Amino acid sequence: MKHTTNFFSYEVIKTVLLVLAFGLGSTAQAQNNDLKLSIGASYGIAPNVTYGNSEDAGSLVSFFGDLQYQNIIGQIQFASALASTFEEGNFENGSSLHGSIGYVVDIVENFKLPIMVSGGAAFIKYNNSFGGGSGNAFNDVSPQVGLTVAPYYQFTPNISIQGSARYFKGFKGSVDSEPIDLTHISIGLRITI
Repeated sequence: MKHTTNFFSYEVIKTVLLVLAFGLGSTAQAQNNDLKLSIGASYGIAPNVTYGNSEDAGSLVSFFGDLQYQNIIGQIQFASALASTFEEGNFENGSSLHGSIGYVVDIVENFKLPIMVSGGAAFIKYNNSFGGGSGNAFNDVSPQVGLTVAPYYQFTPNISIQGSARYFKGFKGSVDSEPIDLTHISIGLRITI
């Protein structure tokens, strides 16, 4: 009788351990499926870029990465201005770096709508040369806060097309600087790793 009890206890423990191992494995797999890392690139326009009292428009290219856990998403984006597309002749280059965090609204199975609050900064470089002279170049930076709406449609679990609409309100970076406001609309390719 004692031997049967030991055998029974051994089988129960073995079964419980197998069930726990299977349960933990399934939980880990589910968590891995809930955590998604994506990278991408996009092209877009900035229909309204305001630097102090000066307004301009042009094109930008962007590179981004995001980390999504269930419906919470965080994103970082670097955008670079294509200087030749801006009308302001003294504008040499500009870029921005923003981080965003928000919530992903599930519209349908393959169509998602992330809505995020964003913060970061825009950097510009101007050259005040006249008549082909060397002039004096100056740089400026403007801290920014804003809102990002970045819907994406998944063709496969790994490949999506993503649109983006962003608005950033700028502030003076120093006493001598000017705020930079930016509206940015883009479309690009997003790859989930």
